[in-house]
Amino acid sequence: YEVVTTDLDLNGIQMLFMNITSGKWNTDTHEVQFSIKMPKPFDREKLLFDSPAGVTSTSTGPFNLVVTGNTISGSYTETLYPGDAITVQLTLDKDYFKFPSPDKYGLIGTLIAGAFTVIMTILFYIFGKDSDTVIAHYAKADYVSKDYYDKSPVIKKAVDFIISKEVLKVGHKENLERLYNELLNKDWFMTLLDLEEYIKVKDQMFADYENREKWQKMMLVNIAKAGFFSSDRTISEYDRDIWHLKEGLED
Repeated sequence: YEVVTTDLDLNGIQMLFMNITSGKWNTDTHEVQFSIKMPKPFDREKLLFDSPAGVTSTSTGPFNLVVTGNTISGSYTETLYPGDAITVQLTLDKDYFKFPSPDKYGLIGTLIAGAFTVIMTILFYIFGKDSDTVIAHYAKADYVSKDYYDKSPVIKKAVDFIISKEVLKVGHKENLERLYNELLNKDWFMTLLDLEEYIKVKDQMFADYENREKWQKMMLVNIAKAGFFSSDRTISEYDRDIWHLKEGLED
C-alpha cells in the first residue's frame, strides 16, 4: 500500500486521522454508517473515535463500533447537528505504510512544498510545544484538555468567557455551548495545550510593537535573515534529505 506523500510519516509514527463526517456541514445528518478497510492488520487498542457521544474505543450510547479483521465499521444512530463531527484516530506501526521512491515526486510538488516552507517559517515569534511533543500526545492519547482548564485560572477564564453573558448576548447560544464543550471534552487540536504560552507571547508582541524603535530593529533583522528561507536552499535540502533526485539522475 503506497502513500504518495511523506507527511504521514510523523518522525517514525504513522497515523490514520480523518473526519468521517465534518463539523462544517451546515445541515443535520441522520443515521450515519461508515466502513474503513485497512490494507493490513493493526493494533485494535490504538483505535479511537471522537463523536458527540465522547471519545471512545468501543460502542458508546448512539455510537456503535465493530472491528472485524482489517475492517472498521460502525454507525451513529442519533442526529448530528452543524458543528458535530465523527473523527477516527488510529496510531499505526512506523512501517505500516510504504512510501514511494523519490522519482515519483513531480517538480511541481517540489516547488509547492518549498514555497510553503518559506511562507510558514518566516515568523517573528514562536510559541507552544514542539511537534515531537504534540505527536507523542496523539500517539499515547494522553492529552486531557479538562486538566489544563482545571489547573490554570488563565485558561479557565478564557474558556468560560465563551459562554459568558457578554458573549451569549451577541452570539449563537447553541454554537457557543458546543464550542465550550468541545474544548473541555475533546479538543482534538490541543488548543488549550499552548493557550497560556500564546497569551504571553501575544502580550509581548503588543508590547514590542509599542516600542517603535525596537520593532523596526526586529523588522530589519527579520528581513536580513530571510535569505536563509530562500526557495533555492529549501528545495535543495528537500532533495538532499528526502527526494534524492540528483542521485537518481546521476544513476
